[in-house]
Amino acid sequence: MYPAKVEKKVRSMPQYKDLPVGNHSKSVIIQGIVFTAAGVLLCHLAGNTSFVAAFVRMYIFFMIINLYDFLIVDCLLFCRLKIFRIAGTENMDKEYKDYLYHFKVFLRGIVFGLIISIIVGLCVCLLYAG
Repeated sequence: MYPAKVEKKVRSMPQYKDLPVGNHSKSVIIQGIVFTAAGVLLCHLAGNTSFVAAFVRMYIFFMIINLYDFLIVDCLLFCRLKIFRIAGTENMDKEYKDYLYHFKVFLRGIVFGLIISIIVGLCVCLLYAG
């Protein structure tokens, strides 16, 4: 995802008129499935058999990824390196360096991580119930 002003500019440019618009909901669902499967596997390999242990392990795992994405990928790389700029939007420095936008995405990641961690905890409980 790019900041809204960058996406709007790209959609208005003739060279991108035939590009399909991404489906954000589909992406979130796929990410949720991948993180849930990875989390259940991680917890199984770590020997977590309770909801709390699985939830905590998964949330720590998810927050490490979320923090890395925010601090390293977004703030240090995406906002600063021109290689991430879409052709025709190179002069939109202010929009690309919108740290508040990236922080809001980070906050959504916190909520997403909580939901995924709860689901992983429940899956682990179901696997080890009995």
